[in-house]
Amino acid sequence: MTESRYNGDRREIDMNDQVSPAQQAAHLRDMLTALIEAARQNIGHISDPKAQALFEVTAEVAGGLRNAYDDYANKAPAWR
Repeated sequence: MTESRYNGDRREIDMNDQVSPAQQAAHLRDMLTALIEAARQNIGHISDPKAQALFEVTAEVAGGLRNAYDDYANKAPAWR
């Protein structure tokens, strides 16, 4: 199994290795989780209400997409 690894602050998969769709999906889900966490952390560090709203919307949209990846991984009926 190919493991994702960190390159600085980014996690990467070596695409030269055999990587299953499930592994790729898990990797992208992890990246979405990192995006959600970063967006929510940034809200506390800025005072501009419009930027705060933008980052919160980013976290919410990425959260919905992450839920789709969870459904895919759990073989929800929509993905059968």
